[in-house]
Amino acid sequence: MGSQLHRLSVWMLLLALAGCGGGAGGSSTSFERVRFPASDGVRLDGRLYGEGSIGVVLSHMGRGGDTQLDWSGLARDLSSRGYAVLTYDRRGVCPGGAGGCSHGSDDYADSWRDVVGAARYLAGRGIRRTVIAGASIGAMASLYAVARGHVHPAGIIEFGGINHASGYDFSRADIRHIAAPKLFLSSRRDIYGGGEAAREWFRWASPPRWLELVPGTQHGTDLLRADNPLRDRVQRIIVSFIERAAPPS
Repeated sequence: MGSQLHRLSVWMLLLALAGCGGGAGGSSTSFERVRFPASDGVRLDGRLYGEGSIGVVLSHMGRGGDTQLDWSGLARDLSSRGYAVLTYDRRGVCPGGAGGCSHGSDDYADSWRDVVGAARYLAGRGIRRTVIAGASIGAMASLYAVARGHVHPAGIIEFGGINHASGYDFSRADIRHIAAPKLFLSSRRDIYGGGEAAREWFRWASPPRWLELVPGTQHGTDLLRADNPLRDRVQRIIVSFIERAAPPS
């Protein structure tokens, strides 16, 4: 009886370990739990999906309850297409369990340092080109990191970002300084003002640039929730831009 219980325990452990990859469907949907420093040394908790020579950094929104898990569906899709995709909890975000736990204090104004750390981490893994994408505060942090020359991406996606808020105040010159291909994406009547910011930044930006506005008032990655009727459309917009800016090898 004791040996049978032992074998059963071992079998259950193996099943649990097999499930740690983040879902069925093979290596394209699995992830590696990773930890890396922001540019100022704050330790961040992340997930690396897939592999390849082209990377994608996905930075999440800033409301209570927003975490790296909000990107998991898109990350799996992109990894199945040949990209190495890094999600992470920004500083001070510690949901625990599957959500991970990053160190530091929840400081919006320093979130750009997390973006820089994520890009550097991928470079250290041998990723030669990276697309930077962020939603809400993640979008603002990404724009700042790129506009100030801390990151030089193959493309950048601004998804539901807001101007003149949370320590970020972008001028025409800041946006025009970004040379990489740019996607400005939001719902038209985003409740926080993401639609207005996307239109303004698109007007200021130099080519190559794209503006995509979808119906409604929802904010950033709320549009990527499984029950959102616009999810597939928004995900196609993001994937199409990434494949155009940095085709997978």
